[in-house]
Amino acid sequence: MRVAGWLHGRRKPLVHAKMLVLGRIGWTSYDTPYGLDEGNIRFTPLKVWWGSANWTDPSTTHLEVGFVSDDSKLVDSAADFVADMIAFSEPITSSCPGPEPNLVEVGYDNEAMAQAAAEYEEAHEGYGEDDY
Repeated sequence: MRVAGWLHGRRKPLVHAKMLVLGRIGWTSYDTPYGLDEGNIRFTPLKVWWGSANWTDPSTTHLEVGFVSDDSKLVDSAADFVADMIAFSEPITSSCPGPEPNLVEVGYDNEAMAQAAAEYEEAHEGYGEDDY
């Protein structure tokens, strides 16, 4: 489950879009003048499903609706939307107050870093590149 955005004084809003992008996962590699490259995994979207069902146990007692399409423009747009939501959203357990990534800024003591660098240089005086 993911969350995105922010609400003042309340929980972050859940990503409530109920959509599946269905496709094929394959291994792509290319022949180069130097031999076969290492290749990579590639997802090719083929169909999109969207509807009201949320795939929970209680949903089996609800009247739900769903649609499937293989229209290439719709499939590509849905795949882009899902990728963007995954990139922008965070796990529901995130402690970040806003929609920014859940990272903490690290402060540096520039004077202490300069002193440590000077001490390191002093301790290694006289060593040439061949000595390492």
